[in-house]
Amino acid sequence: MKALPIGPGAAIEDQIEDLLERMTLEEKITLCHAGSKFAISAIPRLGIPEFWMSDGPHGVRHEICRDSWDPVETDEDLSTYLPTGTALAATWNPDLARKFGEVLGAEARHRGKDMILGPGINIVRTPICGRNFEYYGEDPFHVAKMVVPTVRGIQSKQVAACVKHYAANSQELNRQGVDAQMDERTLREIYLPGFQAAVVHGECLAVMGAYNKFRGQYCSHNDYLVQQILKGEWNFDGCFLSDWAAVEDTFEAARFGLDLEMGTDKPYDEYYLARPFREAIQRGELDEALVDEKARRNLRVMFRIGMFDKNRASGERNTAKHRQIALQIAREAIVLLKNEGGVLPLEKERLSRVIVIGDNAVARHAQGGHSSAVKSLYEVTPLEGLRNRLGDKVVIDYFHGYPARDGDFEHIDPEFLGVADERAGTRGWKATYWRQRDCQGGGLFKADVAIDFDWTSSTPFPGDAPGQYSVNWAATLIPPQSGVYELGLVGARHACFLI
Repeated sequence: MKALPIGPGAAIEDQIEDLLERMTLEEKITLCHAGSKFAISAIPRLGIPEFWMSDGPHGVRHEICRDSWDPVETDEDLSTYLPTGTALAATWNPDLARKFGEVLGAEARHRGKDMILGPGINIVRTPICGRNFEYYGEDPFHVAKMVVPTVRGIQSKQVAACVKHYAANSQELNRQGVDAQMDERTLREIYLPGFQAAVVHGECLAVMGAYNKFRGQYCSHNDYLVQQILKGEWNFDGCFLSDWAAVEDTFEAARFGLDLEMGTDKPYDEYYLARPFREAIQRGELDEALVDEKARRNLRVMFRIGMFDKNRASGERNTAKHRQIALQIAREAIVLLKNEGGVLPLEKERLSRVIVIGDNAVARHAQGGHSSAVKSLYEVTPLEGLRNRLGDKVVIDYFHGYPARDGDFEHIDPEFLGVADERAGTRGWKATYWRQRDCQGGGLFKADVAIDFDWTSSTPFPGDAPGQYSVNWAATLIPPQSGVYELGLVGARHACFLI
């Protein structure tokens, strides 16, 4: 069996069809669902390598383990921390958007990635959406103008751009419970122009479905959005993949255009487009042509980014050029409303003292944002930048100015806690959980456990969900040195401190 179909000189579509003819049903199914947290499994028999993705709207995410969200302990995942999507949009500069994409694509390639999960271009419709910082603002025309060069820049480095989250995804709270209802004009004039531009003019190779429903059907397998508009009207011939754990039904996913299922919280073979999909085909309930089309699209992406090309670009990261591009974007993203008396730029020859107020002067943001987190080589805070620029000749006074945000508190290291489990010698919290034994209130169930900081993994109750319960966490804090400490408590519901 030859390692590559037909040969590197043959047309891509011919090579894809040759591969499909030689693939078993099981192998085709393999290309339709994840084989790790961020990869499609390889098919060694046919010379098909693993297909690797990474989060990264504005920088390639740190490495995680194959089958868990635990970070890999390495320095080989340090990457350039680019300004966020909102900042890029604020430059109003398509040329910079192209450079932004080139940096992102080159760094993804250097990290061995085949697809970058970005850019994110949902329309900002509410100021409290948790991902607004990733997006390109609230104007559909402007979004469309900026996303095209970004996509082209990424894909110029032989990395697939995955434009997300399609579509009408305007909030993070209860995102899988939202059903976006709107008339056709609103959909076409506000929510779709950016995606249409990315597909038709940017020729993006991948589009990611949103978590929410649209007109009663989940976006990851929405007949109207995917089959009729994306693949019908716009002639999109790439990969349409799900957001992580956004798939809800095998038959809808099979019929309504989902090509690749990622992140579902089950063993990989239990994904909706894994064994259930295969068995439905074997029973005659679904046509095998459905899996052929999905595998065909996913292979097409692999070929177009050069995964079978021995001379594929290797990429680069953390270069001086990349740092200069990030700096240029940040500079052009700044909007200066007033500069009375020529106060700016700050020059040490004209200053004797500067007062800096606010938590954002010292906050580091690169590792925040969950799927937007970047393990940056370095990050200069505004306060550090002022000190670097003004030197020792200017006195700089910093005041926090207001209480820290919940997310600014650091977890208390177990090193500074007393022993919670005498037998095991475990440092940490001693937690006592209480809940009713049954729905009729038949008594209380009590459990004592020694835990670290993960609420969900430490819950001792059997079953999929603990139901209503309460918990007391107790610990002895041993400060590393004398001083004033501020303790913070973050909870989704009612909680209080007793010290």
